[in-house]
Amino acid sequence: MRGGNSGSFFSKDTLRKIMNPGIIACVLALIIYLTGTQIPRIIAEPIKMLGGMTAPLSMLLIGSFLADMNWKQCFSNKKIWLYSLFKMVIIPIIILLIMRPFVDNPIFFGVLLAAVATPAGAGTPLLAQLLNPKAYDVSLQGATLTTLVAIVSMPLVQYLTQLIHSILINEADMIKKSLCVALSGLILGAAAVAAPLELETQGSFAIGGSVVLKQGTFSEDHFLSPEGQKAYGDHAYVFYQIPVDPNKYPIVFQHGGDQTKRTWESTPDGRDGFQNIFLKKHYSVYLIDQPRTGEAGLSTVEDNGNNTWSGNPLYQDQTFFRLSRVGDKNGVFKNSQFPNTPEAVEAFQRSWNPYSGPLDNNVNAKSLAKLFDKIGPSILMTHSMGGTIGWRTPFYTKNAKAIVALEPGGTPFLFPDGQVPPQEKQK
Repeated sequence: MRGGNSGSFFSKDTLRKIMNPGIIACVLALIIYLTGTQIPRIIAEPIKMLGGMTAPLSMLLIGSFLADMNWKQCFSNKKIWLYSLFKMVIIPIIILLIMRPFVDNPIFFGVLLAAVATPAGAGTPLLAQLLNPKAYDVSLQGATLTTLVAIVSMPLVQYLTQLIHSILINEADMIKKSLCVALSGLILGAAAVAAPLELETQGSFAIGGSVVLKQGTFSEDHFLSPEGQKAYGDHAYVFYQIPVDPNKYPIVFQHGGDQTKRTWESTPDGRDGFQNIFLKKHYSVYLIDQPRTGEAGLSTVEDNGNNTWSGNPLYQDQTFFRLSRVGDKNGVFKNSQFPNTPEAVEAFQRSWNPYSGPLDNNVNAKSLAKLFDKIGPSILMTHSMGGTIGWRTPFYTKNAKAIVALEPGGTPFLFPDGQVPPQEKQK
């Protein structure tokens, strides 16, 4: 386009409108600021004095507007009040909150506050009067009301901005702390659930027992014949696990009647048993099969026929169900912690183990005592009939530091004459 065309962006008319004193002053100010030019004092001082007249001249101009003000119409105009609320309070707070994280210098923040929270300029009515006289009254009302509101709104905006910013920061900190706590809990919980057990060592061995020699002479020609051969038995089988950084006292687990160390390994529905529970708490665990049962099934004495549970098959499912107080003919007792599922009931019934010889609690206690002598001071935990064995163990060792007896069997301790407690009938 040609420069002389009145419709061109670069026409003389357009350039005349753009190159007004305000634009020229802004461009010169940017050049001086960016180049660091030092204005001679003889020029700078008059400019400074002229700049200082801006506020008084503006107030004089506003004062002249007030003479034309229809105050009743101004204060009754709801749209002007709404405009003033947004212009003087809501919009400044939003802008200041957005800029707050990026402006740390209080002077810069004060300049920003002045830029966004000051009243409508006095030039607004002038422009309206020049360009659109019909809008003069509305623009005058806006300039006047925002000026009056500024007396309260500017300090209010500053206070509310700082207050909201402080609340947001505090809430953010609280949220961060809560998230950190929750995340830490999740991490620790996940670690506790998912972390593998760290063992220093594990293994098994036999402890205690006896040896019996069969009279006669052993012959290679009849090597299956018992004559001249020894029978090993009456020992306990021990499986142990020692975790990394173990606690001072190991725990020895003595099972109940017709049971094995399986009692402590897991629940009928597959949850952790006492073995893993205490391993995770850094206790060394020693699980035993008492003599003449489970993995310690060798006996030097034949069963005398007095032990109901010494042979197979064991037709005792209802007996075990009731002895263990799991349930009755109607099934698992209501409100019981036993998992009432067919799978759990079957696992319970398959956990029983027949004896391979006569039950002898003193033989069992002596083998258990030898284990304590081997591993040193420890805690003994017993269950059901295993309690009868546990009570006898301190007769043969001094290393049983404590006994934890769960629904234990009878004690061998004797009361002195006249001190036997009275019997109580079960209800």
